[in-house]
Formats: sequence, C-alpha cells, structure tokens
Amino acid sequence: MRNTESQKTNHQRELIVQLGIVLFYLSVAAVLIILCSQQETNEAGHGNRDIWEIIWDSITGVVSIVIAVVDFASAIYLSKRRVVPQFMAISIALALYLIFVFNNVAIKYPLSRALIVIVNSVAIIICLCLCLIRTASQEDKQGALSKTDRDIEKTLRKTDNRRIIAIQMYNIQVSHYSIDNVERVRYIVKAGESFIRNGYDINTVSAITYEIDRVIADSFYTIIRSYQRFLCTGDETAKVWLICSIDEQIVLLKDKLSELQVSKRSVTKEDCCLARILIMYLSLISILNPTPSDSNLRADYIGEISLKEGDLCIDRSIEKQLFTFIRTGLFGAALLDERMRHVFAYRKDGTKQGRKYCASVLGSVQTNDTDDVCIDRHIDVCLFTIDEKSCNAIPGYVLASIERRESQIIRALYKGETEDKA
Repeated sequence: MRNTESQKTNHQRELIVQLGIVLFYLSVAAVLIILCSQQETNEAGHGNRDIWEIIWDSITGVVSIVIAVVDFASAIYLSKRRVVPQFMAISIALALYLIFVFNNVAIKYPLSRALIVIVNSVAIIICLCLCLIRTASQEDKQGALSKTDRDIEKTLRKTDNRRIIAIQMYNIQVSHYSIDNVERVRYIVKAGESFIRNGYDINTVSAITYEIDRVIADSFYTIIRSYQRFLCTGDETAKVWLICSIDEQIVLLKDKLSELQVSKRSVTKEDCCLARILIMYLSLISILNPTPSDSNLRADYIGEISLKEGDLCIDRSIEKQLFTFIRTGLFGAALLDERMRHVFAYRKDGTKQGRKYCASVLGSVQTNDTDDVCIDRHIDVCLFTIDEKSCNAIPGYVLASIERRESQIIRALYKGETEDKA
C-alpha cells in the first residue's frame, strides 16, 4: 500500500513539473509576442491590402483547405490507431495548421521578422512540450508496469509448499468475430511472469490461440453462472434444471466428437477444445450428482481428476489424442469465472506422468469493441504445477497453499484494489 501511495506521489510531482514547463514557455511566448507586436506598427503600415482580407484568403484558399484536410485526417488516423492520444493529435494538427496560416499571412503582409521567428519558435516549443508530457506519461506507465511485474515475480518466488513446483502467469484475451455468418469466440493466451523450482523440468506455453463456436461457449458460460448460483442457494429445483442442461450439452458434444470415428479424420485443435468442455461438464455432473465411489470430489474446482479413460465414450486412441495433440488446460480456465479453478492432469507418457495442474482465474477486465474485432475481456490466469503422484485428487493442504498464493498474487496484480479474501 505504501508503494502505491509513493508511486501516486511521484506521478503527481512529475505532472506538476511538466505543467510548470509548459506554463513557463507559454508565459515567455506571450511576453515576446507583446513586445514584438509593439514594433509591428512601423513595418505593418507598408502593406497595401487589409490584413483581415489576407487572413481570410489564407484560411479559405485551396492550398490551406487541402493542408487542413490532410492534417486533421492524419491526426484522426493516428488517434484511432492509438499511436498518440486523441487530444494530443488534434492539438498538434491545429498548431501546424495555424502556423501555416500565420506564415502565409506573413509572406503577403509585411510583419516584423522578429515576430515571425518568435511565433514559429513558440509553436515548436509548444509541440515539444506536448511530446515531452507524452513521453513522461509513457515512462511513468512503463515504470508502474515494471513495478507490478517485479512484485508478481517476488510473490511467486515466496512459494514455500514443496509440492508446488511451478507457477506461471498468463493473460487471456477473449474476443468474438463472425465468419460466414457464424459467430466464433477466440482465446489468445500469452505468458507472463513465472517461477520454477530448482531441479524440475517445465515446458511452458509462451503463446497459444483457441477458437470455438460462440453458441457452445455461451452455453458453457450460462451453465457456469447457474452452477455458481446453485452453490449459493442450494435450491434443488435449480439443481435439477442444471443437471438437465448439462446432460443436453454432453449429448451434443459427444455427437460432435463421435464424428471423428465415423469420418476417420484427423483430430483438430477445436476438437481438443470441445473435449475439454465435455470433460468439464462430466466433472460438474460428478459434483452435482456424485456416486458412492466418488470419494475425492471437491466443489471448489472443476476438474478431470475423478474421470477415467473411456468416459468420453469414444475410441480410447482418439480420446488420448484429444488431450495430447495440444494443451487445453488453459482454455478450460478461460471458460470459468473469477475465483474459480480448473484442475487437470498430465496425460502424456514420460517423466511428468502423475503431475497435476491447477489453473486459477484471478480476475478479468471487461473491454470495449475495437475495429472489426469485438474484445470481450482480458483474463488473468495463474497456473500451478503440483508434483503429486500418490492420490487422484489434489490434497487439501496443497489447495490451501494455492489459495493463499492466489490472494497475494491478486494484491500484486491489482495493487491493493482487491482485498485478501483467503
């Protein structure tokens, strides 16, 4: 909290300094213009045309109009592309246009040469000041971002539980678009800070993109929100409706995946995503309607730990491909709401056999539509790698350590905006 207050204080001081520089140059410019305007009378009297007529001709001339259009079109383009802020782009465009008009008047009307030089110099100084403020603002934001990254890295390295062998941060951008009149949802995953305990080999995901049909994604979101409401109310009627809705989606997804056997086509990335959704639905059914043999189930995460090979009711070789062709654990996390966890296991053969993973959704930020892609939100996900071969589920004491670490990471991410709820 002290770091946050200190950062705000430094930012305010920097802003005051920049404003002081601008006011100083504007004051100097005003004084110089007044002094020069007093010397103008002697030279201005030699003109044969009225100065207002010259100014009007300079503003309404064809060349001036063309320059104005190009100038402001460039400003709008730069601001929309977010190269520079809109206010700064328009301010610089206006300053450049006014300087052109002024110089055009100065050529046709005998203004003081000192005044011409000073006005042009002041305009350059004002533009430089705007750029200086922009640069300082960018450096301040970059410094804040670097500070956040350092805080996150320090928090990750404080992990004491030896069962947690790695922690990796990811940001997932969720957007939707339309192709051939079909709505699609895209998930762009990018890696952030990470911690790996000495002596362990971890293959990290640097970046990966998932895409699925928006109808399937929206159905999952609806069911997850209904599930969360049921956890709060315990309403049996809502539970029955929820189970029926999940069963419908399970049948739909099994039918889609069964086409792999019928058509004998290769497994695609989207097939893997559908298999991940299906296995999460089966996990929800196991939580809502457990059997006597389901002794390791927990309602605080959605996972595949309790499920066995063959539960998807398709050829086992195809099922294995669906969970080894690409990694979809982070995709499963992207489907969940804040403070929800997705737990899954390593499916391939090798030294990592038996490792378990917990992908925690720490928070999400809603965003606005930009250009032709509609960005829905950005999700912060933390992936915990657990070295646990002795039992099917993640032990409770490990989940307790994960929850404590989640709270500390959230504080580092959002700078104290979110309180520790652990």
